[in-house]
Amino acid sequence: RVKLGHLEHEEVWVIRVGAQMRFMSAHQVGKGGLHACALLTRDVLIPVLRSGCQGFILIHNHPSGSPEPSSEDLELTSALEAAATSVCVPLIDHLIVAREGSTSFQERGLL
Repeated sequence: RVKLGHLEHEEVWVIRVGAQMRFMSAHQVGKGGLHACALLTRDVLIPVLRSGCQGFILIHNHPSGSPEPSSEDLELTSALEAAATSVCVPLIDHLIVAREGSTSFQERGLL
């Protein structure tokens, strides 16, 4: 939240983890404007697969200040989860960070 919560544009990051959920690396996969960031499933999966990680976490911010998932967030997460499962590299969580807090799709049962 400290890194992304205050930004006035949207950024999307992938956190790659290895065995026993150990941090491997962070990689920015998208940067957008105030209201959105155009991102395809492959934009996320290509760096994930190249890294050889065991799983990954998607993190992005909402410049609006609200951490509530949008319909686009829900659609992307669903498509990404299906694609990641098919290549045996699980999407562990999708986090939205904002000035007013954060949302974990895993904790909300959305993953």
